[in-house]
This record gives sequence, structure tokens and C-alpha cells, in this order.
Amino acid sequence: MRCLVMCTTCRYSAESKTGPDGRTGGETLIAHIQDAITARGDALAVQEQPCLWNCNRPCSVILRDDDKFTYITGGHEPSREQADA
Repeated sequence: MRCLVMCTTCRYSAESKTGPDGRTGGETLIAHIQDAITARGDALAVQEQPCLWNCNRPCSVILRDDDKFTYITGGHEPSREQADA
């Protein structure tokens, strides 16, 4: 099974835990990712996880696939442009 595991507690920016709407960077990126997946018609699961222990590189995402290696990535901007990428 392929899925993204996304941190819900990642900071919005270096200066702020939350964005203008009160959501964390992780929550914001999750919403953008889910919108992008829906727009593409993909069947990719998104799992939410509080803290992926990669706090020095928010926003963090794990790319998981049962048939391949698992990767943790970080430094993702909580934006729709990042979600589309």
C-alpha cells in the first residue's frame, strides 16, 4: 500500500507555529495535499501523525510503499504549490 504519512504538528514557518488561519504548517500542508490528490483523481492514502521527530525540517512527510523503501522528507512549505509538486 502506498501512502503519505504527514506530521500534523509541524510549524507553519520558522517564526510561527500556526498560520493566519490558526492551523499548523502540517495541518495546512495536509489540507493542500488532500485537495491536490482529489483534483488529480489519485487514490493515494494520507495518514496523519502527530510529530515525526524531524522538527528541524518542517513540514515533514513520510513516503511509504510496501514494495519499496520508506523515505522521510522535510523542509516542505505549507502551500498548494508544494502539494502539487
